[in-house]
Amino acid sequence: MSRWGVRRFGLARWGPTTLALVALAVLGAPAQAQNGEIAGQVTDAVTGQPIEGVQVVIVGTTYRDRSRADGLYNLTDVPPGEHSVRAAIIGYATMTAQVNVAAGITTEVDFALNRAVVSLDAMVVTGQAGEISRREVGNTLSTISSRDFETLPTPTVSEVLQGMASGVAVMDNSGQVGAGKQIRLRGHNSVSQGNTPLVYVDGIRVSEQTMQTADEAGLQSVNPFDNINPADIERVEVIKGAAATTLYGTQASAGVIQIFTKRGSQGAPRWSVAIDQGVNTMGHLGPDKSINPTSLGMSCNLTSDPNFPADTSCPSGGSWIRSGWLQRYNLSVRGGGQTLNYFVSGRYGREEGVIGDQGQDEWSLRGNFGFSPGRTFSLAFNNNYTRRRVNWIPDGNNREGFLLNVMRGRANYTGDDGNGQILDMGLKTSINHFTTGLTTTWDPVPEITTRLNAGIDFAESDYEQDHPWGYWGYPPGRRRDEEYQARTLTLDGAGSWRARLGGAFTSLFSVGGQLYDESRYQLTAQGEEFGAPGEKLVDNAARTEAFETRFRQTNGGFFFQEQIGYKDRLFATVGLRFDGFSTFGEDYGLATYPKASLAYNISDETFWPTWWDGMKLRAAYGQSGRAPGVFDAIKTWDPVSGDEGRPAVTPANLGNPNLGPERSKEWELGFEGALFGGRAGLDFTYYNQRTVDALIPVQQIPSEGFIGSQLENVGKLENSGIEASLNVAVIQNPSFGFNFGVRYGTNDSRVLDLGGLEDIYIGWRQRIRPCTNPDGTPSAEAERQLEYRNKVECPVPGFWHDVVTNDSAPGFTAPGTEPDMQERYLGPSYPTDLLGLTVQFQFGNWLTLDAVGEGQFGHVLSSGVAYQNTRREVWPECYEIRAKWDEAAASGGSSAARAALNAWEKAKCIDSYTSYGMWIDDADFFRLRTLSATVRLPGRLIPGTRSALLLLQARNLFTITDFVGIDPEASEEGGTNEVLLRQEYYNLPPYRSFIVSLRFDF
Repeated sequence: MSRWGVRRFGLARWGPTTLALVALAVLGAPAQAQNGEIAGQVTDAVTGQPIEGVQVVIVGTTYRDRSRADGLYNLTDVPPGEHSVRAAIIGYATMTAQVNVAAGITTEVDFALNRAVVSLDAMVVTGQAGEISRREVGNTLSTISSRDFETLPTPTVSEVLQGMASGVAVMDNSGQVGAGKQIRLRGHNSVSQGNTPLVYVDGIRVSEQTMQTADEAGLQSVNPFDNINPADIERVEVIKGAAATTLYGTQASAGVIQIFTKRGSQGAPRWSVAIDQGVNTMGHLGPDKSINPTSLGMSCNLTSDPNFPADTSCPSGGSWIRSGWLQRYNLSVRGGGQTLNYFVSGRYGREEGVIGDQGQDEWSLRGNFGFSPGRTFSLAFNNNYTRRRVNWIPDGNNREGFLLNVMRGRANYTGDDGNGQILDMGLKTSINHFTTGLTTTWDPVPEITTRLNAGIDFAESDYEQDHPWGYWGYPPGRRRDEEYQARTLTLDGAGSWRARLGGAFTSLFSVGGQLYDESRYQLTAQGEEFGAPGEKLVDNAARTEAFETRFRQTNGGFFFQEQIGYKDRLFATVGLRFDGFSTFGEDYGLATYPKASLAYNISDETFWPTWWDGMKLRAAYGQSGRAPGVFDAIKTWDPVSGDEGRPAVTPANLGNPNLGPERSKEWELGFEGALFGGRAGLDFTYYNQRTVDALIPVQQIPSEGFIGSQLENVGKLENSGIEASLNVAVIQNPSFGFNFGVRYGTNDSRVLDLGGLEDIYIGWRQRIRPCTNPDGTPSAEAERQLEYRNKVECPVPGFWHDVVTNDSAPGFTAPGTEPDMQERYLGPSYPTDLLGLTVQFQFGNWLTLDAVGEGQFGHVLSSGVAYQNTRREVWPECYEIRAKWDEAAASGGSSAARAALNAWEKAKCIDSYTSYGMWIDDADFFRLRTLSATVRLPGRLIPGTRSALLLLQARNLFTITDFVGIDPEASEEGGTNEVLLRQEYYNLPPYRSFIVSLRFDF
């Protein structure tokens, strides 16, 4: 038997498995006698380790396979003759070999791939009608493979994205375990319809809207796509902006994130086991330790600060903060035969937060099955179910918020009852999330490929809030229950015909269409005033009420696209999408979205220098949209109580039969390439995006009977910026390797027109104001900014508030000067500059060190903690100033007090002067997101293992910031993707994690 045969059929290495999996593994049929096989192994050219997931294809045919965990691949039923076989995967240079196949013979071809930070021959899907090589794509595309994060502590998909792709902002928001994160791609292009990117998993659209609660728990949210187990992910593709998302139609203007999970492969069952154990911790909270030694009351048995006396309900450890235990267990198996393959995985996790019983339990199951009865036809059936249960603590802006009461010390709401009673409130969210999809591919001839995706994503959450009977905040007791359901149906089909036009020209014509049907359901019930302690239901209360919301919307569209290629180096693409949406006005009709792109692989020209391996120039233009809400285009009425309690209605929404989608028009220019034998990779993009027909709430004429606002397509917004990345493999040899990557992105957002409105107030001192009038002249806001600034900024959104204007720094004016407080623009609410850093050191074949850092800059944030504590005279930074004020007031009255301090000191720290504006501060930060050490253990330690790894991991290890409040990422909105505003207001900041992991492959 050949070397391949020994590896391929080594049945002695099979571990125990179920009868079902054994049946799947043996269903493969042997190769037909008249044809041959191509088989081999793909390895890293430097380390010699096998590479999983490499696509091995016979060029120009549908014969393809992906290498398994041991690097093996197998192409069966190959016709005899000369063939060109190509091995390609992101992160390695593509390699091609010429193979002569003989009937009835297995031809062995091994590939030893060199690392390359850019691979223009790697296959991609997102934003295209089908799978094509990266060299053909004219728009920017970020790809994150499992190798980029498999050694990092990334328990959620959102954390996979942090710092790993330019132009992607992922903000932590909350330090509660299970809380969602806010994701933005290239800023905001809508002021009313959300800015969340679309999310697809294995071609099936999943709900991107967060499931949230908004009451005594604060505003907490859970991202549905975070229910996906990162250990199941093969790669993530991210496209940003309308130039790349035209084929996805309406709702795609904020970008698209597509997640591809692992699949089965031919061969014996391959088992993988991972065990994670660790702790979550919280560092110092609030201002620097030099002025805040008690961490704003979190050390609850200390009496050195009279503003934070000892609390009788304090835990025995003397602090409200604890170390929470983290544990996760992953088990997966993959394998199959020539006809049927499978990937099955399961995960269980339990994670404790850093305060009280906050934390979550989670388990998930995945089953991906592939069926290929013939060379031209295949089915992929992908399924995932996740169950999560999250316990919250009351947080944020509410009188029962835990940090609000602890950090206000003697000025809190609980008084002598003790802050510990706050934790007696029961706040729980239970989530069930199921996604299933069937992908059918039929390639009748090598020139024609077809694909059809059909599936359903169903997510439901049940939120329970329970005030116990006798609770300090509500003694009669109260119970609230919210049931939320989101269901999305996907039907997505496309076909492509690739033809040679003669000579050096090729054609790729594509046609396709999509249908999405979404429904949402929410039922809220609340009961108050219970007669006795014990378990309770809503209908046991003396007073009950209920609220119900239901809606459904449907989106359908189709597209045509033509790509002309020249000598496999120049590709020009044009396309047109037609889209209908159930929420358009009845007179609007179809929306049309054109696209055009150009990709020029200039490095294929003979004049290109040999040391510059690859270079692609690209340009793209495209349009996409964002639909109005379900009821925005129709006339609606609100119920009211009429005379003598009779039911009545009052006008609500006027309705607009011509209401259509917001339309984002974007063009981008860029290049990507590799240098020095693939050791260095460059990627650069400039983009300019303008949203026209933006949906703006316009005030109606009261004389017509409607006093509210109606959405109209009258606004204009603009986003522009650059995205750049540099990845360098500095040293590559078997004994030592050093790699680093830098990703940088900017976003300058401008409001150009609000349909004549001068201002849209969105809350928490944040506004949206235009830079220009409808006639193009500078707006009043622009003229105001020019009076005191060197430039004009009109971001979506920004902070405007009263600040002292006669003092730019402490000591600038003379003592006794009264503050002159005026409204000023203080800065954008979201970062304008994003920085991502990755570093890797490799020591031989036994130790690898990885680090990922992320910085967000250029924005400001309001610290509600600092402002409210200052008003209550319990903010440590103001103790000294406040003492001077009190001393002067005691000795000489109010006039003497004024004489003791200057304008800045009074405006900052004296409660009768201060404002939120004085506590809006630069929120720049750099955070070490992840740090890990991977030790490859000798295989002989555990008999039967193919590989064994020990990982030491840390997350959010340290943060560099000058922000005056608790944390520059903490947000009142708890990670809700749908809102624009941001505000720090007694929110638990992101926590640190330290994890030890063991991973085994059998």
